[in-house]
Amino acid sequence: SMRMHIPPAPAALASCQLISRHLIFDKGLHGVPPDIVDGEAVIGMYPLLKPGEPEFVYQSCATQIPLTPDHPPTVSGSF
Repeated sequence: SMRMHIPPAPAALASCQLISRHLIFDKGLHGVPPDIVDGEAVIGMYPLLKPGEPEFVYQSCATQIPLTPDHPPTVSGSF
């Protein structure tokens, strides 16, 4: 799950709207390219986050892979 919120005051932002995302799902396997997700919005929504309001939660998926303790998968990116 992806969970986003702005903490209650004193917050540096009055609000923040999610308009796009860039996510990299690295499988942690040598020679296997990561899944990359680029696009507008998330699940067709452009959530407006405000301090102290409930968090916005959604699911983002990538190709299922076997887990290996030596090279765990990672997710990185930006919104």
